[in-house]
Amino acid sequence: MEGSKRCFSNKTDRIISHFKKCVHFIAETTAKKREEIFKLVNVPK
Repeated sequence: MEGSKRCFSNKTDRIISHFKKCVHFIAETTAKKREEIFKLVNVPK
């Protein structure tokens, strides 16, 4: 699937997906902060 784009329903989903894979984000945040941020995906808009 090289070169194909992934479809995200909104920017929040795309950003959260990036954060889950980003070693720099994980290194700079606490587990509690990450949990709080990842909960944003489930917040109704």
